Amino acid sequence: MNGAILKSKIGPMMSKFARGDIVLVNLEPTIGNEQQGKGRPCLIVSSNDINEVAPIVIVCPISKSKPGKIRRYGVVTVLVNEGGLNFESDILTTQIRTVDLTRIQNVIGQLSHLHMVRVDLSLRTTLDLD
Repeated sequence: MNGAILKSKIGPMMSKFARGDIVLVNLEPTIGNEQQGKGRPCLIVSSNDINEVAPIVIVCPISKSKPGKIRRYGVVTVLVNEGGLNFESDILTTQIRTVDLTRIQNVIGQLSHLHMVRVDLSLRTTLDLD
């Protein structure tokens, strides 16, 4: 999706982005251990009710998987080509971030329902919602 099309999707106080969309986001500037990147893939995790009316979305950054790295919690791994990603990826549910719609550069794809269930379970653990 090019910038002109993307701009037409965003109104002054609303987004047509959906929960489960994978988008490229400019996360700069960052501080400390926050995930950085001017074109970082992120998963939209905010509810569609919020996405329809707010000038922000809530996202989890996505990082390339590192073979052999063991993570105990806060990561949902997806295989190459899932949701339009070109590499095996880790969705970092411990790096939740609210971003303004102007930070979104492009839509990559949509995560499957099965992976969203796994993300939801990971978010519940991260946020101690059980």
